[in-house]
Amino acid sequence: MYYNVNVSEIICGDRDLILIVDDDGRIAEMIEELVEEHGCPHVSFSDPREALDYYKRNSRSVNVVITDSIMAHMSGPDLVREVRVIDPKVSVILATNYEGEPVPDNVVPLVSSILTKPFTHAELLGALRTALARGDG
Repeated sequence: MYYNVNVSEIICGDRDLILIVDDDGRIAEMIEELVEEHGCPHVSFSDPREALDYYKRNSRSVNVVITDSIMAHMSGPDLVREVRVIDPKVSVILATNYEGEPVPDNVVPLVSSILTKPFTHAELLGALRTALARGDG
């Protein structure tokens, strides 16, 4: 007998934690759903300053940071620089808002992936797999 069971691949380990930073609630919710579907615990912030404050207190627990590029109060590239000062090995995925959006040259080597919105679940999942596999974070 054939059963069509929708079982997602678990890609996160017991000690993996994903920090999601996006001021667009719809995008944040989509990312949260995807990481939950693949067994990844996460914490999410719409304000990058709050996310940075959390990261300062919990950097040893966070393996991957997924951040939007353009946000109020602090840009994604600024957030990337700040978290990498705290932990130079943390994996970061930067989501840009449109094709051709400039990412500062000094930020490109600090991220494991750059995604352009709108990105697909498959693209985000691939970037997350790459970030987790780096073993940096």
